[in-house]
Amino acid sequence: MAIKNRNLKKGIYSSFLIGWRIETNWGKPLSVLLVRTARPISSALILSFMYSITSQGTQKEILLWVMIGISTWGFVQNQVEFMYWAIVSEREWLRNIKNVIISPTPFIVYLTGRSSAGLPFGLFSFAVILTTSNLLLDLGIKLSNIYFHYLFLAIVLSFIILFFLGLLTAGITLSTPKYPIGVGEALVGVLYLISGSIVRPEILPEVLQKISLSLPLSHLINLYRYALSPSFRTYAYNWIDLLSTGLIFSIIGYLIYSFSFYRARANGKIDQQTMY
Repeated sequence: MAIKNRNLKKGIYSSFLIGWRIETNWGKPLSVLLVRTARPISSALILSFMYSITSQGTQKEILLWVMIGISTWGFVQNQVEFMYWAIVSEREWLRNIKNVIISPTPFIVYLTGRSSAGLPFGLFSFAVILTTSNLLLDLGIKLSNIYFHYLFLAIVLSFIILFFLGLLTAGITLSTPKYPIGVGEALVGVLYLISGSIVRPEILPEVLQKISLSLPLSHLINLYRYALSPSFRTYAYNWIDLLSTGLIFSIIGYLIYSFSFYRARANGKIDQQTMY
């Protein structure tokens, strides 16, 4: 058992290093973080200025609501991207996925390490976007008003829930016959619109409202808002909705990944190149 635990720790650590070095192309960490954060910062500033102009600076709470949603999306984008990108790069480009799967380290442990490499990018993006927007747009976020224990719990729960979302996209990517790279991007894009990140669920069509409220991401982003600003603490935070949807979503994500992984191996798609 001790050997097994040691292998798991080594597997996660080595997978994390592989993911980090592949994504950064062996570059300097600070330079890579700045480059990867440039796009979300520019998107956040463009959207914030649009809100500022349309509301004429009178609706700071709406702008704060949007900016917190945008800043937290870096966790989703980076961690999920790293998960399905591991499948694409190992199978389609490096042609090494069979060796990874038959190695002593379980494949799911390898994916855990690879996706963990996205956490530093998500944290850096979260901090930079919030700090920049707070300074430029005067959002009113103060350290004295932040519930740091709630913020810490939100980050931990983000890693867990997004891990299973990444597993779901990895499973679908394994079974996608062509252009598997678009699976994760499409899923992240759809969730960006319906998970309460930039669009309030109550203004969505009724069907999309129900879907949005059934997603743990919607409740998770609200937890960040609750932790960062007293403007969103009118009521006590509803932990039941977050934990129940998170548990159900995690189980479904794991089952889809397990089924897709089994089918991919049974049909010989594990190391089959499917991109042109």
